[in-house]
Amino acid sequence: MRESKLTLNGILVAVLVFSALAFLVTVKLTGMADRTAINSFNPIEGTDYSIRYSNREPDGLYKGTENTSTLLVEGTFGYDWGAVICDDCIYINEYSSSDLGYVVSKLVRIDLNTLEKQIVSDNTVLRGKCASGELVALSNYILPANNPGTNRYCNLYNLTVDSYSTDDAATVIYINPENGETVYSITESKGIKQSFEELYLERTLEEVKG
Repeated sequence: MRESKLTLNGILVAVLVFSALAFLVTVKLTGMADRTAINSFNPIEGTDYSIRYSNREPDGLYKGTENTSTLLVEGTFGYDWGAVICDDCIYINEYSSSDLGYVVSKLVRIDLNTLEKQIVSDNTVLRGKCASGELVALSNYILPANNPGTNRYCNLYNLTVDSYSTDDAATVIYINPENGETVYSITESKGIKQSFEELYLERTLEEVKG
């Protein structure tokens, strides 16, 4: 009888150990799968700089190829909606989100020699460079990811600024890339989602003013 109890206890211990090992292996494999799923390396066209989003490496601005790149500045930066290199600095959107998931953008300027980061404009999204060389951005812009039509936090955000911009109504600002100062602004209320490049990027600042 005593031997049967010992045998039964041994079996139970073996089952528990096996279950624990199986659980750890499952968690480990799941974690590995998650890390593999988030590893996006996005080159900035025409440069040797890239933006990385990953849960294995820090998010940020990198220099070099994907396998040999070096982290320059850590942060969640954009690359598709405007990253403009002017002389020895880069103007780029930096994103952050609240605990409730509300995403905001600020336009920053990074010195590529010293790697010093300077905020050019809060609540602003860089869209590119116009034909005459000025940077073109949207001021006090609510990102589409925030779903401004249904998100109540967008109304709260609106209380913090004089006016806010969406794809249907926007304040377009022009920035001197040499010093980061705003040189002109225009309010568009007719909707810019489909025609932004034609209206503001493909024309010179003088043409826009005219």
